[in-house]
Amino acid sequence: MATANETGNGKGTYTVVEAARRLGLSRNSVYQAIDRGQLPFLKIGKRILIPKIQLERLLDGRDDQHSGPDLK
Repeated sequence: MATANETGNGKGTYTVVEAARRLGLSRNSVYQAIDRGQLPFLKIGKRILIPKIQLERLLDGRDDQHSGPDLK
């Protein structure tokens, strides 16, 4: 069974910290990936959210825009 940290915030998005945990990256690495266009995101006010479906597709290799885990 998934924990709250694995399933995100109960909505269709992850926070930056939740996405970092899911990806096994630091929070700063997630911000850098967003800045480089390697990670899809939504910005609502000052808040940055990562859509769960797009992140899961990226992890599963089903994202058409990315050919592999190129998060450097």
